[in-house]
Amino acid sequence: MKKSVLLALLTAAACSLGSSVQAANTGDFNNDGAIDIDDVNLLINVMLHKSDIDVAVADVTGDGTVDIDDLNKFINVMLHKDSFGDDYTIDPPVTPPTGIDDKAFLELTATTFAQQFKANDFRNIAELVRGAKDYDTSEVEEWFDDCWKAMSTALGEPRTETQVESYDPYEYTYIYNYVDYKTLIKASLFTGHFTVADGKWHRTPASDLQFTFTDRMGNPCVAHLTTSGNTKEVHLLDQEFWDQISWAETEEYHYRVEYVEGERQIFVMIPEHITLTFTQGGNTLVNAKADIDVSGIKSTEWDLGRDALSVKAIAQVNNYTVQASRAVYNPADGAHAVVKISRGNDVLLYGGADAQGYADLSYGEDLDDDFDTSTLGAAAFTFNLMGWLQIKGTVGSVHSLARALQNAEDNDNNEQEFKRYIDRANSQFDCQFYYRGEATSRGTIAIEPYLEDYWNGYEYWSFEPIITFASDGSSYAFETYFTEDVFPNATSTFRNLVDDFLDLYDLTGLDR
Repeated sequence: MKKSVLLALLTAAACSLGSSVQAANTGDFNNDGAIDIDDVNLLINVMLHKSDIDVAVADVTGDGTVDIDDLNKFINVMLHKDSFGDDYTIDPPVTPPTGIDDKAFLELTATTFAQQFKANDFRNIAELVRGAKDYDTSEVEEWFDDCWKAMSTALGEPRTETQVESYDPYEYTYIYNYVDYKTLIKASLFTGHFTVADGKWHRTPASDLQFTFTDRMGNPCVAHLTTSGNTKEVHLLDQEFWDQISWAETEEYHYRVEYVEGERQIFVMIPEHITLTFTQGGNTLVNAKADIDVSGIKSTEWDLGRDALSVKAIAQVNNYTVQASRAVYNPADGAHAVVKISRGNDVLLYGGADAQGYADLSYGEDLDDDFDTSTLGAAAFTFNLMGWLQIKGTVGSVHSLARALQNAEDNDNNEQEFKRYIDRANSQFDCQFYYRGEATSRGTIAIEPYLEDYWNGYEYWSFEPIITFASDGSSYAFETYFTEDVFPNATSTFRNLVDDFLDLYDLTGLDR
């Protein structure tokens, strides 16, 4: 194979999916935290003896030589058919069954997954909320109002209009106050240490935010929020507001009504580091931390075609952990995310997604049906449920998929054209599922056209997701397959779980 052809193939693969996996022991030759075209070029140079990278490092297959097999592995990594590092495998917390049919396996998977979550695991927090909810919060509310006012600045001079309407013998005077605000939300204003005395919250000045009270067993309970590092101001959204200030009967049959309305421009000051903890008697019940790389935000008025953002976050509540070890968006490299949900040492859900390209969207533009997808490329995702069920999908081109679906909707009264575009959409999308970590696919997920309506001599077509099983080739629409009648045990288990959490919420004494 000529170098030019090989380089073209590798470049296409790398650029189509960008950095598809996290940096691991092998593959990230330049140690920049990503496996991408730069590493491909370095690998080629090792093969051509033009790089001083240790051959043992470049030997990604581990066979003792750097050759075409290493390049093939690189291609498969880029196409999500292999991995240098995390392949989202899970050691099952409960041994999955064998020797049962697809329906039985899927229902048992859903049932077992729901059983991993226990509302009673959060009872201690509910009881703490119940014990603290009746404290007098008037000082907290006054402090919060002061913080909100301190964050808001009027834009321009307020103006007032008066309108009088008469309906004999009634007369109404309407007063409209128009004012626009800029509100800059920043954590540095929300500070103070609140403690409970005589059933009431009291505040003392501090540089951070903390709430302290004592539970019914005499244990000190402390909620603590801190932020640190650099900050970046970002225009979040604009929101119109309207409120009735007053209503009064000035004299018999004469009424005066006053309103305030305008637009609120909401900005947020994003900190680099956010930490939230909640302890009871020295034991940590809640521990949450987010690290945000704000250096890629170039302007207050964000532009996804220019700005980048990276977030790492972890939240632990009692024995449960939700971790986003990688959530990255960069217009030069696309978007990437890795998420894991665990209970103790057992991983319940593990997944990731990658998408090449960037969103051609800046502040003030609407994300509507006309959203430009031409800058979006390939995508891939993997989700693993308890090591029992894994779903893997790739999209050859998000833009081509979106365009095919839009064209199908534009031809929803033309059966032949509608079905043709659905076929084109399916050609861009490949989604398969696997059982128990096996390498052999157990079936596929796709979309299928169906006749939605027939009215006044015209047909109207739509599409829906379908699941097809490799065992017998049978296909079912999601809407008719994943139902209570087909999966009664799973449905009942999930309903019981929801009811348990609703009962737990009622235990707090808070209004539903």
